[in-house]
Amino acid sequence: MFDQKAILLAALLKVQEEVLVPGEGICYNVEIATFNTEGADDLAMNQMMSEIWVKWPEYSGYRTYPVPNGIIDPMVTFHGVDNLWEEEYGESRKRLLSFLIAELQKDSE
Repeated sequence: MFDQKAILLAALLKVQEEVLVPGEGICYNVEIATFNTEGADDLAMNQMMSEIWVKWPEYSGYRTYPVPNGIIDPMVTFHGVDNLWEEEYGESRKRLLSFLIAELQKDSE
């Protein structure tokens, strides 16, 4: 059996180092980062992330669009921005990414 937490953590660290697809969020970038990784289970990793990000202090309240923008519905913002990793909205996404990494590292200790 493959360790999905370890695979996810490695992928998140890779995304933190370099966003692979700026027009997409964390989940899709994790999928790209793990594309050729043996045993990677996208559904399992997405479930793990959603279980963690609901604990993030800035959580939007939407499981599929966890990054808030403070103005309008997070889904509208997600689909209306070309680069999801820039400006304040992007900075929020980077904070969520750091939170996910920290929580997974804490669980690994």
